Order: sequence, then structure tokens, then C-alpha cells
Amino acid sequence: MIGRIVRHELRSAWRDGRIRNVVVLTLALLAVAVIVGATNVRALQAQREEAAALERANWLEQGPKNPHAAAHFGQYAFKPISGLALFDRGVDRYLGSAVWLEAHRQNALVHRPADDAPAVQRFGELTAANILQAIGPLLALLLTFAAIAGERERGTLRLLVGQGVRPQALVLGKLVAAMLVLAPLLFVALLSAAALGGWAGLPRVGLLALGYGLYLGCFAALNLAISARARSSSAALVGSLALWVAAVVAVPRIASDIAAWAYPTPSEHDFFAQVARDIKQGINGHDPKDSRTEALKAGLLARYGVKTVEELPVNFAGVALQAGEEYGDRVYDRRYGELHAIHRRQADLRLALALLSPRLALQPLSAALCGTNLAAHREFAAAAEEHRRALVRRLNEDVAQHPGASPFEYLAGPELWRELGKLGQDDADPSPADLRGLAILAALFLLATSLALASARRLHVDP
Repeated sequence: MIGRIVRHELRSAWRDGRIRNVVVLTLALLAVAVIVGATNVRALQAQREEAAALERANWLEQGPKNPHAAAHFGQYAFKPISGLALFDRGVDRYLGSAVWLEAHRQNALVHRPADDAPAVQRFGELTAANILQAIGPLLALLLTFAAIAGERERGTLRLLVGQGVRPQALVLGKLVAAMLVLAPLLFVALLSAAALGGWAGLPRVGLLALGYGLYLGCFAALNLAISARARSSSAALVGSLALWVAAVVAVPRIASDIAAWAYPTPSEHDFFAQVARDIKQGINGHDPKDSRTEALKAGLLARYGVKTVEELPVNFAGVALQAGEEYGDRVYDRRYGELHAIHRRQADLRLALALLSPRLALQPLSAALCGTNLAAHREFAAAAEEHRRALVRRLNEDVAQHPGASPFEYLAGPELWRELGKLGQDDADPSPADLRGLAILAALFLLATSLALASARRLHVDP
């Protein structure tokens, strides 16, 4: 029975020129978005690779220099772009793409792509993910808003029920048919993205297909529930449009505002001002920098049994510089840990509100699988920071290993610069926490299908 309903609905959709044209236009738009995305991602990656090569050459060719001066000379690290970023840019547009690695300071990433974007992109970038998230539900609406209400208006619903067609089977058949019509959108968008972005990400593409399929299925099932309860196709259309406006446009924006209000983050100025106070006055506020330096000096003199720093077998300046770096690292780890905890609470709150909008569950899932979420950004920032600390540590150690030289007159040569390698970073793998959206989408799809089937029971008595 369900199979016959599905075949009938598919034939009807194919014969309906409006549906056929909308599907074809959406497929064309998806193809354009993927091609444009691939072109932009490749251009950005080429620019970053060229900049990284120039930065490496500048570092190697800086000539003889004091190692601590070289630590302040520093170097840029450039964030690589995930292969699937052509499908979903996630938060990459709003976060920096390069970070300046220098002594004493853990800098934030700079050069946000959104700063250079045209004004029209404030309404959203043309990506396959945005098209599927915003236009996909509208296509589901077109397929389903009159699926039951239209049958009632034409008088065929009473005939179908009278001939023994179970209402639940009718709703399930129409739901399966709608999802089969929507399936080519996922096929074209995701497989073309995998082909252009590298087939290595194919397992992630499979999870993306499942997530987006459940997302579109939620809207198809909810629209069927509305159609089953509506007295007319026009009423069903109004209800389905209201659902789209609320779930796709309004609720995600409101949820972000609620999360930012519930868990506010400090401004960049306040954050780094607090870090500076912690380093100067101590994490507990009672351990100033000068006292720490004096304690370090006293400890070294006692350790080596000498009375002055000139008698030490190591250069005290190098040891003190590294001790200062390590204390600063503790401060940054603490403050960034607090900031990341706020971000996690914001994300958890938005995910908790996904009951009101499947898009709130899909967006973090899609960005995580494409390597463009906040966790992937933090992973690069952590790798860059680890590289900075190793770089500065080695330079400070070189100063400490030359006790006979004046701290800032000793010069190192190119062999030391070559010893310090460049940063390497692979795509971040999504964590189990990043995949919670998939379970939520599955639960929402089951709930929406249950609502559609519950609404179908009323078809027995409706005129």
C-alpha cells in the first residue's frame, strides 16, 4: 500500500511543472554554490600557503640576532582551510585566519574574512549548507503543504479512506515520496563537495547526508501534520510558512541572543587587561612579578652555591625569561579555559533550544563535520600556541646556555633559525560532543513523524 502511494506521489510531483522547475533551479543553485565555494577555498588556501612560505623565508633570513630579539621578531602562523569548507564555512568567516607568534603574549587570531566581505554577505554567504538549511525546508513545504489538505478539498481523501487506505499509510507514503524528491539535492551538493574537496572526507559526507536528510525530513513531517489538521490548502500554506519563518529564521537568531545574554563573554580589551594584571600582580593578586623574579634568583644562587648571578653556570637572563614565559602560560591557560567554558555553555544552551528549531541542531553538526566550527578553530589556536611556546623556550634556552655573554648582546646565527621548524596542522576530527546534533535531529524526526501520524488519525472523522 505505502509503495503504491509513494509511486503515485512521485509521478504527480514529476508531472507538476512547478515542483519540477523548483527542484531543477535549486539543484542548479547548489551546483553553483559548490563550484564558487571550491574556487574561493582554493584561492584562500593558495594565498595562505604563499604567505606561510614568505613568512618562513623571512624567519630564516633574519641574520645574526639575539635569540630574545628573534622571539619578539616572531612569525605568523596561518590557519589551514578544511577541504569541506567549500560546503559549509561555519564560523570561519567570523574568526581570524592568522596569528602572530611572539614572546610573552598569546595573541588572538586576526584577519577575519568577514571584514573584507561585501555588504551583501551580511545576509549569509552563498554556500550549499546555507541553501539546504534555508531553501530546503521551503521545497519540503512546497511538496507537502497541500498533500492532505488538497486531497480533502478535491474530495479524494474521503474516497481513499472509504476504499480502505489507512490514513497512517497515506501520510507515510507522502512523507517517503517527499524525502525521495529532496534526496537529489543532498546527492548533488554533498557528492560534488566531496569530489572537489577531496574524497578523504567521504565518511564525514555520509554523516552530513544523514544529518541533512533528517533535517529536511523534520520539516516534511511537520508540514504533513499541519496539512492533515488544516481545513484548506491555503490554511496549510499559512501554517507551514509560519513554521519556516519561526524554525529557520527567527528561533536560531533569538537562541544566539539568549545564549549571549545568559553567558556573556568579556570584550577582547577586558580579557587581555585581566591577563596583564594576572601576570603583573600574580594569579592570586599577591604574587607580583618582581617578587617572583627575586625568588627565582635566590633559588638559583642557592642551587649552584654562588653569591652573584655572574657566577652562575647559566645565563640568568635566559632562565628568568623562560620562567616568565611559563608563568604567563599558566595565566593564559586559566583565562582561555574560562572563556572556552563560557563558549561551551552558550553552545549547550543553543542545542537545548533545538526542540524549537531543527536548524539549531544541524548548524553545529554541519560545521563540525566540515571542520569549520569553533572547536576546529580552537584546535588550530592550541597547536599554534604549542608551537609558540616551543619556539620561545628554545630561544630562551639558547640565551641561558651562554653565561659568559651579555644577555642581550649575544647573537645567534642561521643554524638556530633552521632548527626551529614550521607549524603543521591537520584537519580536526569531530568529537562525540560535536555529533550530539545528529542524535537530536533523529529524535526530532521521530517526534515530527509521530505528530504527522497522530494527525492522520483525525482523517477518519474529518469531512
